Amino acid sequence: MFNLGKFIAAHIIWIVPIASIILTFFVIIISTPDNERLNLKDFLSIGINLCISGITILLTNYKSVTTTWLVFFFFIITLFVAILTRKFMWGRSKIMNVLSCILYLVIGIILCLIADGHINGLINTIIL
Repeated sequence: MFNLGKFIAAHIIWIVPIASIILTFFVIIISTPDNERLNLKDFLSIGINLCISGITILLTNYKSVTTTWLVFFFFIITLFVAILTRKFMWGRSKIMNVLSCILYLVIGIILCLIADGHINGLINTIIL
């Protein structure tokens, strides 16, 4: 028999980012006026949510000093991508706008994978 409680407990690290994305889109769709449509900037929020979810996963599962360093690096990477996107990519052309959304999405997925690896014990130390 399928036990939903065990499934959620085993996969909570991935349920939180996915639920965050779904809720964000739900709020964006509800708050968009009827005479407007969703634009590309709204899709940028997926990658941003994933980056923030990676930081949140680490903050809620503190294990060691490595967790502190990972949170710091995740924050710096998120800020760097935000500055890169805003200064050099967004508004140049439609292709650059799409590339910036894809960049944020890829970085967000990588940060969530690193956070998952750290929480599951695959990443124990950071070599500085």
